[in-house]
Amino acid sequence: AGECNIPGLKAGDEVIFRAYAARLAGQTLSAATADAFAFSEQKSFTVQDLRTRFSLEAQSKEYDRKAFAFRSGLIPSGATVTYYSGTTQLSGAPTDVGEYTAAVSIPTGNATYLPGVTMVSVTVERKLIYIYPEASGKVMGEEDPPFYYTYDTLYGSDEVTGALGRELGEEPGNYPFTTD
Repeated sequence: AGECNIPGLKAGDEVIFRAYAARLAGQTLSAATADAFAFSEQKSFTVQDLRTRFSLEAQSKEYDRKAFAFRSGLIPSGATVTYYSGTTQLSGAPTDVGEYTAAVSIPTGNATYLPGVTMVSVTVERKLIYIYPEASGKVMGEEDPPFYYTYDTLYGSDEVTGALGRELGEEPGNYPFTTD
């Protein structure tokens, strides 16, 4: 059994065809070589329903230390997915922050989609971590006090390090924080 995809067909179109085979591979059918080919009886069918080319918009997720996974139902049953970072094939779905490509392969015989490979952009986005400085103050002319902070939950052994400072100045008012 094989599959032939004919572009431009619509439901209700009638297709009439004859299959042929050559004695040797790579032969071209012409008047001079016709006796080297065997032809089937004429066959026909009416197109009942049409399959379409699979497409999928770019996908993304926020970094969470877990491998990227397409949401349930986005990838057709029987399809395979291969991930790439640039031109390098990955051994599995990406986990790190970055831009990737997923090659979704639709097999021959899929009832909904034409066979082929669709490239889908996949992004694992950085997780934003908010740092919350604790209230602090000082008296004009004295040294700045240490500035303490808390931050959002991190993953595993990840941590925020470094000291907070502030822009220089002695006039009363609020000063933006700086980091070292």
